[in-house]
Formats: sequence, C-alpha cells, structure tokens
Amino acid sequence: MKKTLSSDKLRGGYYTPPVIARFLSRWAIRSGSDTVLEPSCGDGRLLFAAADRLSELGVRRDSLCDRLFGVELLADEASKAARSGATIETGDFFTVFRDRIEKPGRTFSCAIGNPPFIRYQNFDPASRDIAFALLRPRGFNPNKLTNAWIPFLVLSASALAPDGRLAMVIPAELLQVDYAGETRRFLASFFQRTTIVLFRSIVFDGIQQEVVLLLCEKTAPAGGIRTVEVADADELDAFHPRLASSETQPYLPDGHKWTRFLLSAEENDLLDRLAENQSVASANDLFEVNVGLVSGENDFFVLTRETVDIWGLRNVVRPIVSRAEQVRGLVFGDADFKAMSEAGKRVHLFDPGDSSAEGFSPPVRDSSAGPRIVCAFLNSYTFALSETLGRSYGGGVMTFEPGEVRKMRIPMIGADHLDLHRLDALVRAGKIDVVLDEVDHCLLGKGLGLSQGEIRALRGIWEKLRNRRFDRRQRQAILPSKGKRQSHFQISTLEPQSPDYPNSSPEQLLLAMEAKTSYDKRGKSKKRKAK
Repeated sequence: MKKTLSSDKLRGGYYTPPVIARFLSRWAIRSGSDTVLEPSCGDGRLLFAAADRLSELGVRRDSLCDRLFGVELLADEASKAARSGATIETGDFFTVFRDRIEKPGRTFSCAIGNPPFIRYQNFDPASRDIAFALLRPRGFNPNKLTNAWIPFLVLSASALAPDGRLAMVIPAELLQVDYAGETRRFLASFFQRTTIVLFRSIVFDGIQQEVVLLLCEKTAPAGGIRTVEVADADELDAFHPRLASSETQPYLPDGHKWTRFLLSAEENDLLDRLAENQSVASANDLFEVNVGLVSGENDFFVLTRETVDIWGLRNVVRPIVSRAEQVRGLVFGDADFKAMSEAGKRVHLFDPGDSSAEGFSPPVRDSSAGPRIVCAFLNSYTFALSETLGRSYGGGVMTFEPGEVRKMRIPMIGADHLDLHRLDALVRAGKIDVVLDEVDHCLLGKGLGLSQGEIRALRGIWEKLRNRRFDRRQRQAILPSKGKRQSHFQISTLEPQSPDYPNSSPEQLLLAMEAKTSYDKRGKSKKRKAK
C-alpha cells in the first residue's frame, strides 16, 4: 500500500531559505536594467530578494513590475508573491512558457528559482505532456524517470538573453544520476561557464534531499565548470570573493557524472589514465550484474525469525540478506545468518510454493574466480571509482544502478596472492585501512606498477568523496553526532546455508554496494534500497 504523500511532497513545495534567496539574487542581478524570470515563485521569497537587489541598484519600487516576472500555480501563493512588486502570472509554468514567453520571443537577463522536485508519477499529466513536448526539440528524450525540475531548469535557461545568467536551487542528483545525463549535456553546450555551490550539511529542514546552487553564465571570461563547497547556507553571505579563486575545469565528455568535478584536475587525470589501462578488468567481464529480488512490499515478504515461528513458515522461507549492514565481512556463512536471525533482523524471505523465484545462480563468469574478485575489489582505485559512479543520498548512503556497477574496474593482476579469510577477519575487525594497504601494495603497486604517490592519490580521492558523503549527515537537526560509524563497500561470498533452508544455494557472489553505516537509536538511518 502506498503511503499518503503530503501536499508539499506532491507539488515539490519546499521554500527557499532567505539567505539562499539573497545570494542567488545578488549573484544573478548585476544591473538595474536586468529583467528576471522566476518560473515557480511560490510565495515570492526569491522575488522579494530580487526586488531588494534591484532597489540596491537604483530601481524604484514602482518600476519593479517591469523588471520581475514570476509564475505560480496556486492563486493564494501568487497573491503573496505579487506583494514583491513583480508581475505574477497564475497558472502552469509550461503553458505560460509556451504561450507567453516562447511564442512572442520574450527573453530575460536572469532566471532565478527553486524548481519543484516532483517525480513522474506525481507530475500532473497535462502539465507533464506540455513540458515533455517542449523538451524534445531541445534534444531531450524524457521518460518515466524525468523529474519536474528538469523542464523547469531547461526552459528557464531557454528564455535567457544572449548574455543571460541562471541561478537556481537544484537537487544534487544533477551531478550523479543517469536520468540527468541529458541535462548535464544541455548545460555544457548552452552555458559557457557553470559554477556549482555545494553544502556540507542539509539546508532544507525536514527532508534528506541534498541540493546544490547552480550558477550558469552564457558569456564568461573563462569557459568550463567549477565547484565550491561551503559549510552551510549561512556561509553564503561572505562567499562571493571565493568564486574568483576557484579552479575552472573543462566540461567532461558525455557519459561522465559531474561528481568528478569535486576532484582536482590532477586527480581526474589520474582516473582518466587508469580508465585506459588495459591491465585493469571491467566488472562486466568478471561477473554478471542484474537487478536482484524486488518484493514490492518488504514488510510482508521479508520477515524476522519471530514472525516465521509464530506463523509456522519455516518450510516456505529462504534466507536473504536484506540490508548491506547485515554483511559484516567478506564471507557470509551459517554463523552470520544465524546471528542476524537471532538478533531479530529481517533475513527470512517468504517464498510460497507458487512463487516464480528459482534458486540463485552464481553470477561470476568463472566460478573459481569468486574469492579473487572479492579480494581484488578492496583496493583504493576501485573504491575511488565507485564514488564517482554511484549515487549518494543526503544521509550518506550510496547506491548503484546495475549499469553503474558494470562500469566499475577491478585490477586482477596479483589477486591470486590475496588471502580471502585474512582480509575477511580484518574487515570484521574494522581495519579497512589495513586491508587497503595490503591490497593496494599487491594489485596497484606490484600488479599495475603505480608509484606510492599515485596510490596515495587514489586513496585520497576515495577518502575525500567518502568523507563528504558522511559529513553531510552530521547536521544535528537530522542526525546526532553520536553513534558508531563504519564505512566500506562489501563484496561477500555466501557459503552454503543450513539444511533447514533447502532453497539456498552454494557459494555465490553478493555485491552489497551500499555504504555500511550504524547509528544509535535516535539517529537511525532511513536507507533506500540499492537498485
């Protein structure tokens, strides 16, 4: 049964903090003659900030209606926004864009906004059809993954004058999700320079969605993209001088995620060189990657031992690892499963006789290579690459789509010399740095011939990106700072399970690519499933 969504969730209505509204307006509006578009103005917070900025630049309040243009779907909110002095159009932005902006050829000096985050299934069909029709001539192929913020962003950019600027609050998934690939390509071709401002904490109360500030210029002294990170929104007031000293890098080719721009040019060059190294194996050459079991209702199908016993279901359940945190090491055996079961974890899959599920088949292309792949994965290069391929959430959890796992690369030369059970014991003891030291020395140093400096650089890339994920969850209003924290990727070999569970299979490779986390009860993480 689907949970009822709040009205804010359905319409993507999370309003912009004043300090962010002020920053976006001050960056984008540079002249008293500038005209401003706000495509989803809500109660007008960004328009009020824009009005203040124009007043600073000498524009009289009674002239603001000629400079500020906002669109808002809800009449009550539109009436609030009108108090800013802006001209407000009440209605659907995509209809307004088509009929009142695109057709007459109207353009603006600036576009500012915080477009709504609305998934396809909650996107009003009539509005969605217009939005998608407007996207297609601009090189987009919208689908059921396309979120409403994308057409808001793209069409607002399309309404800019030749020297226009765009300043918006955008979900950080712009940097890292596959469905935003077309948007990244559009931005790279449409704007000469893009600046991305990232936050080390969550800036919107009550939601775990990470956001960035997207600052785009159609004309700029130097082309490319630059990233700047601040602690929180309050730091923005003293932020402008830092923009000038930020490193600008060329736009990446299609297919690359913009997470790479969190790294220096030298770090990216090292990853690019290793991507061309034929001695490193592709994950797709080593094992098959497919979507795992999807129950549709885990609360019903994934059970605790207590529920199994109460209802007498021992003959219709099979063991399952339902969360990455249940895997403590590299080898998952009977003792591990028993411990999870006795601890009350949901590790029993309800699988009645009419189920179409078959016994698991080992996904490793060479069944004898499983332990070597498990060991070889634990190196600084593969860890660093994983951080650039996956998608992280506001709470620090990282997930991977099957296609992203297939892009991973694993150095295998020398993997025969690694001891699975020794590395398993080290992982269980929390000594991931020791594991990386040993595997890096064997595979990266001896196997690939990398220098100690290059190996340290790869470790630094992983630590930088990993730490950034975890640092974002330290905001006390969402997660307490207390609590044990561990983090590492896990690839585990499943050993034969108990005879009580005849559906279980012999040794299998489990890719548990979710960052392992543990908090105290007050800070329990709400993880999303890896896809």
